[in-house]
Amino acid sequence: MNQKVCTIPTVLTMFRLGFALTVSPFLLIRYLPQGDYYSSKLLAVMMFILVLTDFLDGYLARACNTVTSFGKFLDPLADKCLVGGTLLVLVYLKRIVLIGPVIIIAREIIISIIRYSAAQLHGELPVNKWGKWKATVQYGYLIYVIGTPWIPAYDFFIETTLLIVTILITMLSAFFYIKKFFKLRNKG
Repeated sequence: MNQKVCTIPTVLTMFRLGFALTVSPFLLIRYLPQGDYYSSKLLAVMMFILVLTDFLDGYLARACNTVTSFGKFLDPLADKCLVGGTLLVLVYLKRIVLIGPVIIIAREIIISIIRYSAAQLHGELPVNKWGKWKATVQYGYLIYVIGTPWIPAYDFFIETTLLIVTILITMLSAFFYIKKFFKLRNKG
């Protein structure tokens, strides 16, 4: 594993993390409440570009053999900040209800604790296909909510369905991580 810290994938991840913590919340709070078509679409494109950096940094790290311990730590942190921060901003704006974000953020905290515990056991819980599906569905849900001007009667069914699917895949992903953790713990 390459231990060089300043690689293109790491720079992309740091960009996503910095943007997720600063610019993204500001732009969402400033422009999303206006509810106009163009603001919503531009903010959805911004979110889509941030999502692309998540897929691109991992792809480049593997393709260029520049996977680092720092990148393996930073990438999930950037993802959690992007998803969690965006969910909290949407709750603050009263664009979504609190229960979905609570479940999703609680899952992220629990899995982070489990991953840390696995590392203490000298094991690793690598990202699996369910983790990738979870991220994809969460990103899709956020892009949809941001990109759709708020028309409650129209959006309720679609948005609720997307939220339920997002929560189900998020919890299913957690189940597989927890199951793998207990297998690892029982081995050691």
